[in-house]
Amino acid sequence: MGVKGRVNLAAQWYLPYFLDGGAGDTKSVVNAFSGVGYQFKYVDAIAGYRHLECNLKDDSPVSDLTVNGPLIGVTWDF
Repeated sequence: MGVKGRVNLAAQWYLPYFLDGGAGDTKSVVNAFSGVGYQFKYVDAIAGYRHLECNLKDDSPVSDLTVNGPLIGVTWDF
């Protein structure tokens, strides 16, 4: 379960975000992102920060995994 969206700031500028979490094969998973984006005609450039946290079951070789940090990306709409 989660939320995803964007807040438009100006003609081409926006703030994208998402937050989701859940469980299943793991004890729990949390995935979050927030950043800033600029929309060109067919391409968006995005920079932001992402956090991913997985708490795995006790019988897994790795019990907990946390990955976070800055990111940059490009999306192409066609």
